[in-house]
Order: sequence, then C-alpha cells, then structure tokens
Amino acid sequence: MSKEIASSIVSANKIEALNYIIKNLKQPESELDAINICYEISLIKPDLLIDHFGDIAICLNSKNSNVHKFTLLIFSNLANKKWHNIWDCRDRICDIITAGDILVLESGLLLFLEMAKFGDGEIRNEASHCITVILEILPVENLQKFTKAIAESDILFKEKSLDIISKRTGLQ
Repeated sequence: MSKEIASSIVSANKIEALNYIIKNLKQPESELDAINICYEISLIKPDLLIDHFGDIAICLNSKNSNVHKFTLLIFSNLANKKWHNIWDCRDRICDIITAGDILVLESGLLLFLEMAKFGDGEIRNEASHCITVILEILPVENLQKFTKAIAESDILFKEKSLDIISKRTGLQ
C-alpha cells in the first residue's frame, strides 16, 4: 500500500498529500505508516523530501525501531544532498544503531556507506570507522550481502572492511 501511495504522490506531484504525510510523522499512532510512505518516496524521487529533512529527523526520537530503520534508509537516499545535515544528527544516529535490532544495524550500515561516499574528508573518515564497527557487530549471517556494495564503493578503508567480512564469514 505504501508503494502505491508514494507512487501516486510522486507521479501527480501531490504536494498537499506529501505535506499531510510529513505532518503525520509527528503522531505516534501514524508515524510508522507515514515514514514508510516517505521511504518509498525517497526511492522514487528523493528530492521531494529535501525540504522536509527536519521533519523526518524528528523520527530519530521515535520509540519504534521500524521507524528508525526507515528514517536511516531515507537518510541514505538523501545522503548525496543532505550529508552535512545528516552528520549533524550523528550522535542520535549512533545511539539508535548501537541499541537497535539487526534491521536498524543494516540500515545504519547503508547510511554510513553513503556518508563515506558523499561527505567531506572528515565525514568520510569517521563514517568509514562507523562502517568498521557495524561490520564487527552485525551477525555473521547478515554480512555477506554487503560485500558487493562495499567492493563497488569508493570508501576509505574499503579493503579493511572487506577483510572483516571475509574473516567473519570464513571466506578466506
């Protein structure tokens, strides 16, 4: 259902509907549905969400790990344009990732991979270290699916990250 709603909003450029969805991010009873639709929009046309970054960032304060997962995934899709804003939220993001479930860890890894691509020198360096930490704590059975994404990326410490995956999954 979220895909269809997002597709409808994007294809018809329904700004009023988008604004309604964004408004519902602040309502605990509707935040999961709203952030899921925003995530689907970010896959289709992330530029529609750029001006709503602050509203989306509020979802980092949710108590729902699924809301956190979708928020981190949206941030991944906005990383090339909002890397500085995302980096300003890094303390909260790190708290969420370290306390989160496996899906939140994976979403955090995807976000830091994007930050390691698009951030400035300092952010690229720090994001690369965050990638290393997540690779060390992510369950082994979830590691291998990130091998291709890391191998094809232009991130600092790429070889170290691939070595961690190889060692932890026994691929050496």
